[in-house]
Amino acid sequence: VAQFNGDSGAQVTAARLSRSPVTIALDQNDSSVWVADSSGAISHVAVGGAVIGTPAHSDRSATSIAWGEGSLWAANGAAKGLVRVSLDTSGSRAAYPAGQRPVAVTLDQGVWIAHTNGHVTRFDPRSAHLRVNADIAVAPELDAIAAEDPGPFVWAISKSKRAVYRV
Repeated sequence: VAQFNGDSGAQVTAARLSRSPVTIALDQNDSSVWVADSSGAISHVAVGGAVIGTPAHSDRSATSIAWGEGSLWAANGAAKGLVRVSLDTSGSRAAYPAGQRPVAVTLDQGVWIAHTNGHVTRFDPRSAHLRVNADIAVAPELDAIAAEDPGPFVWAISKSKRAVYRV
């Protein structure tokens, strides 16, 4: 994972991971990043390139990660495919059932998941309330999801339909 100077474009530093990086999310508190790699590890990388603490591990490699709502969130397509990673240095994580094959995650006043079956679900992220509170059929198949928190819309894409959907 490489860090670049935004003004000059020059590489500042790089961090080595145990496997190839798959997806990345910005930690908006300090501009560090969280990176999921192909081994299932989810690492927190500081500005300057040092890995912070112990990486969390997911049974499958995350296909999408998002930072916010008090945790790092990952979707990995498994039966318990929504993973909440602690923001501390312990590497602790918990996996939750999140519907059929969750492949992407974003945040907008809750945790939104895109599924391969074309549904978008919203979870209440509070520890004592983690449950689905919206399930919306959008398309036959979805691949990615994005939102601004807070924002009026959640966006999802389907590669097979070559379409972008506004929820």
